[in-house]
Amino acid sequence: MKRKQPTSSPRRVHHTRELPAWYRRLVIITIIEDRDIEPYDFDEDISELGEGEGDSDRDSLGVACECGSEDECECGSEDECECGSEDECECDPLDEDEDDEESEHSYTGSDADYYYELKEQRTDRKMELRNEKRRLQEDRTFTRELESRNEQEVHAAYEAMLEAQKRRDCPRRRLESIAGKTFYLYSVDHVDHCYNYDLYPSKYVEFYHINADDGEVGNPPDQNAKITGHAYMNVSSGCSFVPFCPPKSAGSQGIRLKVHGSDDEPAFQFISDKYLIMTVGADSEMTRKDIRESEPADVPDAFKFAGIHMDFEERKQQMRRNMEERRSRRPPSPPSPRETFFERCHPMGAWKSGWP
Repeated sequence: MKRKQPTSSPRRVHHTRELPAWYRRLVIITIIEDRDIEPYDFDEDISELGEGEGDSDRDSLGVACECGSEDECECGSEDECECGSEDECECDPLDEDEDDEESEHSYTGSDADYYYELKEQRTDRKMELRNEKRRLQEDRTFTRELESRNEQEVHAAYEAMLEAQKRRDCPRRRLESIAGKTFYLYSVDHVDHCYNYDLYPSKYVEFYHINADDGEVGNPPDQNAKITGHAYMNVSSGCSFVPFCPPKSAGSQGIRLKVHGSDDEPAFQFISDKYLIMTVGADSEMTRKDIRESEPADVPDAFKFAGIHMDFEERKQQMRRNMEERRSRRPPSPPSPRETFFERCHPMGAWKSGWP
């Protein structure tokens, strides 16, 4: 196909056969491990998906610019080189009138088909990781909104309790036994400063009575019987409480509970039969291992968790509402760029297409 003639000295096209390092690494994997390439194999040296990713292979193969003006060179962005060194520059971008296939597949070695197949898969993987990162951020933002919403509910109850305590004619509210109750915990600070939060979204504290005779969990024999319990942050963070006398009335004064095998003493403020506040030091075993190492110095000295009591049915309904709200906010996932119309529409998928 006829090419446009340069306006000044002729320039030559240099198609380097130096394949990128990521491709050479993957080829070695197929040889040494005798297997096909999996999506996660691309992750070791994958970069963020840039603008126009996949439109051209100039950054890895294509044309090698020798104009000596690498910072300012815009070779390949237009028909003419704008590097300012036209007499010496050997950059020669493919003309826009040339065949698209030639422009996209400038490498013609014996393994060209395999290279471009892996290159497409690598671009797909970049897009997949980018979309996953975006989804996780959206989920974290939504989770933070839920935590804030529940914190505000408990804070309103706490303020109402303080107002009631100011009235001398208002006696302190008597509490039901907390044995057998589970309080689910919410904290915006914990969302902001602790890692893997999306993997362990359920935090709670529960209290119970253990029968000294048979070790079974059940109702305490009277209001003075000691009870115990435990707090759960995630699979690796939590604590069990030393038996203690349960509170009998609501109040703002914190009750410190000793923890088995630790010097931690989380403080509890029992606001009502439905609400409590748990305060845990940032350096406690319950939280310090979850704080991100990269966090700045604005990590609070203590984390306050708003607790809301819910039975099994209430918790199930709350989770259903949260899932529906989360689903309504999330945009539909775009189809894979490598899926055909048949694969997207046929109920049996692509594997069915070869059947008679």
